[in-house]
Amino acid sequence: MASGRRSRRRRDWIALVGAIIVIVGALFWNSYALRTNARWFVWSHGFKQRVMAQASQGSELKHIAWDGWGFPGAGRTVIYLVFDPENWLAAAAESGEAGRYRGVPCEVYRVGRLERNWYTVRFHTEETWGRRYRLDCTGAGH
Repeated sequence: MASGRRSRRRRDWIALVGAIIVIVGALFWNSYALRTNARWFVWSHGFKQRVMAQASQGSELKHIAWDGWGFPGAGRTVIYLVFDPENWLAAAAESGEAGRYRGVPCEVYRVGRLERNWYTVRFHTEETWGRRYRLDCTGAGH
Protein backbone atom coordinates (compact mmCIF):
# COMPACT_ATOMS: atom_id res chain seq x y z
CA MET A 1 0.00 0.00 0.00
CA ALA A 2 2.78 2.42 0.93
CA SER A 3 4.65 1.70 -2.30
CA GLY A 4 1.50 2.58 -4.28
CA ARG A 5 1.31 5.98 -2.59
CA ARG A 6 4.99 6.60 -3.20
CA SER A 7 4.56 5.67 -6.84
CA ARG A 8 1.60 8.04 -7.20
CA ARG A 9 3.46 10.82 -5.36
CA ARG A 10 6.46 10.31 -7.63
CA ARG A 11 4.24 10.53 -10.74
CA ASP A 12 2.64 13.71 -9.37
CA TRP A 13 6.06 15.28 -8.81
CA ILE A 14 7.23 14.31 -12.28
CA ALA A 15 4.07 15.78 -13.78
CA LEU A 16 4.52 18.98 -11.72
CA VAL A 17 8.15 19.37 -12.76
CA GLY A 18 7.21 18.68 -16.38
CA ALA A 19 4.44 21.30 -16.24
CA ILE A 20 6.81 23.86 -14.72
CA ILE A 21 9.37 23.20 -17.45
CA VAL A 22 6.72 23.65 -20.15
CA ILE A 23 5.42 26.88 -18.59
CA VAL A 24 8.89 28.36 -18.09
CA GLY A 25 9.81 27.37 -21.65
CA ALA A 26 6.69 29.03 -23.05
CA LEU A 27 7.34 32.20 -21.03
CA PHE A 28 10.95 32.28 -22.16
CA TRP A 29 9.96 31.68 -25.79
CA ASN A 30 7.41 34.52 -25.68
CA SER A 31 9.24 36.77 -23.20
CA TYR A 32 9.67 39.67 -25.62
CA ALA A 33 6.00 39.68 -26.58
CA LEU A 34 4.90 39.41 -22.96
CA ARG A 35 7.27 42.17 -21.87
CA THR A 36 6.20 44.42 -24.75
CA ASN A 37 2.50 43.98 -24.01
CA ALA A 38 2.97 44.48 -20.27
CA ARG A 39 5.10 47.57 -20.84
CA TRP A 40 2.53 49.02 -23.24
CA PHE A 41 -0.35 48.26 -20.86
CA VAL A 42 1.34 49.96 -17.91
CA TRP A 43 3.16 52.90 -19.53
CA SER A 44 1.47 53.54 -22.89
CA HIS A 45 0.18 56.96 -21.84
CA GLY A 46 3.70 58.27 -21.18
CA PHE A 47 5.10 56.74 -24.37
CA LYS A 48 2.27 58.23 -26.42
CA GLN A 49 3.00 61.68 -24.98
CA ARG A 50 6.70 61.39 -25.85
CA VAL A 51 5.95 60.39 -29.44
CA MET A 52 3.25 63.00 -29.99
CA ALA A 53 5.53 65.75 -28.61
CA GLN A 54 7.81 65.30 -31.62
CA ALA A 55 7.63 67.60 -34.60
CA SER A 56 6.69 65.91 -37.88
CA GLN A 57 9.67 65.07 -40.06
CA GLY A 58 8.38 65.29 -43.61
CA SER A 59 6.65 62.12 -44.70
CA GLU A 60 8.18 60.02 -41.90
CA LEU A 61 6.02 58.70 -39.10
CA LYS A 62 6.52 60.01 -35.56
CA HIS A 63 8.64 57.59 -33.54
CA ILE A 64 10.90 57.06 -30.54
CA ALA A 65 13.37 54.33 -29.64
CA TRP A 66 11.32 51.73 -27.77
CA ASP A 67 13.68 48.85 -27.14
CA GLY A 68 16.98 47.40 -28.26
CA TRP A 69 19.73 44.97 -27.55
CA GLY A 70 23.18 43.99 -28.71
CA PHE A 71 26.80 43.90 -27.71
CA PRO A 72 30.20 44.57 -29.29
CA GLY A 73 30.90 42.39 -32.28
CA ALA A 74 27.30 41.20 -32.61
CA GLY A 75 25.72 44.50 -33.59
CA ARG A 76 22.88 46.54 -32.21
CA THR A 77 19.18 45.95 -32.85
CA VAL A 78 16.74 48.82 -32.31
CA ILE A 79 12.97 48.71 -32.07
CA TYR A 80 10.95 51.89 -32.43
CA LEU A 81 7.54 52.85 -31.14
CA VAL A 82 5.71 54.41 -34.08
CA PHE A 83 2.53 56.44 -34.35
CA ASP A 84 0.85 55.77 -37.68
CA PRO A 85 -2.27 57.96 -38.02
CA GLU A 86 -3.25 56.35 -41.34
CA ASN A 87 -2.53 52.75 -40.24
CA TRP A 88 -0.19 52.19 -43.18
CA LEU A 89 1.66 49.62 -41.06
CA ALA A 90 -1.40 47.46 -40.33
CA ALA A 91 -0.79 45.13 -43.28
CA ALA A 92 2.88 44.78 -42.38
CA ALA A 93 1.98 43.84 -38.80
CA GLU A 94 -0.57 41.34 -40.06
CA SER A 95 1.76 39.69 -42.60
CA GLY A 96 4.89 39.62 -40.42
CA GLU A 97 7.00 40.09 -43.54
CA ALA A 98 10.12 42.20 -43.84
CA GLY A 99 10.05 45.03 -46.36
CA ARG A 100 9.85 48.74 -47.05
CA TYR A 101 6.80 50.51 -45.74
CA ARG A 102 5.34 53.95 -46.23
CA GLY A 103 6.50 56.47 -43.63
CA VAL A 104 9.55 54.43 -42.60
CA PRO A 105 12.89 55.35 -44.22
CA CYS A 106 14.53 51.92 -44.05
CA GLU A 107 13.74 48.31 -44.75
CA VAL A 108 11.95 46.84 -41.75
CA TYR A 109 12.56 43.39 -40.33
CA ARG A 110 9.26 43.16 -38.45
CA VAL A 111 6.27 45.31 -37.51
CA GLY A 112 4.13 44.59 -34.47
CA ARG A 113 0.79 46.17 -33.62
CA LEU A 114 0.17 47.39 -30.08
CA GLU A 115 -3.20 49.02 -30.75
CA ARG A 116 -4.84 51.04 -33.52
CA ASN A 117 -2.30 53.56 -34.88
CA TRP A 118 0.52 52.35 -32.59
CA TYR A 119 3.20 49.93 -33.79
CA THR A 120 6.63 48.60 -32.96
CA VAL A 121 9.05 48.67 -35.88
CA ARG A 122 12.14 46.48 -35.70
CA PHE A 123 14.93 47.15 -38.14
CA HIS A 124 17.59 44.66 -39.14
CA THR A 125 20.61 44.52 -36.83
CA GLU A 126 22.87 47.56 -37.28
CA GLU A 127 20.11 49.64 -38.88
CA THR A 128 18.52 52.62 -37.19
CA TRP A 129 15.85 55.10 -38.21
CA GLY A 130 17.20 57.08 -41.17
CA ARG A 131 20.84 56.15 -40.67
CA ARG A 132 22.61 54.17 -43.34
CA TYR A 133 24.67 51.15 -42.46
CA ARG A 134 24.33 47.90 -44.37
CA LEU A 135 21.06 48.86 -46.07
CA ASP A 136 20.24 52.03 -47.96
CA CYS A 137 18.05 53.97 -45.53
CA THR A 138 18.30 57.22 -47.44
CA GLY A 139 15.48 56.31 -49.79
CA ALA A 140 17.69 56.66 -52.85
CA GLY A 141 17.03 54.00 -55.44
CA HIS A 142 13.71 52.92 -53.94
